[in-house]
Amino acid sequence: MTPFPVRIGIDEIATETQKCDGFTFFCLPERYADEFSEKARALLSSTKMKAFHAKEYKRRFRAAYKQFVQLIFEYLKKSPQCLIVCRLFSQPVKMNLSSCCSRAVEKAVGTKLGMGHSTVEMFQPYFWRLACLAAISRELAPEVLMNVEMGTHSSLRSLDASVHESLDDRAETAVLLRDFYNDYARNLHERTPLLPDEGVKVLDDADSMLIQAADIFGNFAMAHMSVLLGKGGKATVAKSEILTEVMGDEAGVFDPARKLRFEGGTLVLTQDGSITFRVAASITKPPDDPKLIEDWPQDDGFLGKG
Repeated sequence: MTPFPVRIGIDEIATETQKCDGFTFFCLPERYADEFSEKARALLSSTKMKAFHAKEYKRRFRAAYKQFVQLIFEYLKKSPQCLIVCRLFSQPVKMNLSSCCSRAVEKAVGTKLGMGHSTVEMFQPYFWRLACLAAISRELAPEVLMNVEMGTHSSLRSLDASVHESLDDRAETAVLLRDFYNDYARNLHERTPLLPDEGVKVLDDADSMLIQAADIFGNFAMAHMSVLLGKGGKATVAKSEILTEVMGDEAGVFDPARKLRFEGGTLVLTQDGSITFRVAASITKPPDDPKLIEDWPQDDGFLGKG
């Protein structure tokens, strides 16, 4: 069977105090990704903004942000492989899974660059996103060919320099991340899709409309949940209103119900674990399979087989 190519933008989703955070994944088939990006850039060029950034939301740009959310929602209806997934973790679970990622990275870096290499801690936040994607991507089926775009951090320049210093062939950091992910995915589950040769791109947010879409949708979803729980300032309420105006009743997919609460002025999970919210062409509520939606089972869903 010919692999079905998709492009996935990844961005962090978090509360200000980091008591509840995770990632948003925006997935489009490749045949829609360029078309979406072209329309989004045309919209962005009509404003004075360099990029759509949720934390830089301003009231005077409300119409443009609403149009961007409308564009995202329009493309989420195109095919079953069009989806947005927001995954949030409690602090203890994040620490546990992050530790697992660190061990996986330490092993992978040891194989490529030598044990105890200085890049282990720098690789970890990038690999953490890919490991989260690995668990979610199984619902796309193994025949899917994923190409991933994720935002860069200032640490990337130091990471690139350390990698280049260690390897004579000037291997790209993104190539190593792809290799680390594929080794991890093979060990995780037989249905986990792998990444192709150029399957990972680490970009500035301004260079990827899919990363910007993940940022906006994830942040606005968090704002909407805050409002539903009776909290939020003017900007938070405005973001919630935009989401509701665009999605209508389907914004109910982000109902926090009894899964989230406010504690010390910030959102936290009511129980240790993780929760997932998703919007897709054929899914506007979690699927029945608990392995895809509830807490990742510790022996199979995230940690893999070894």
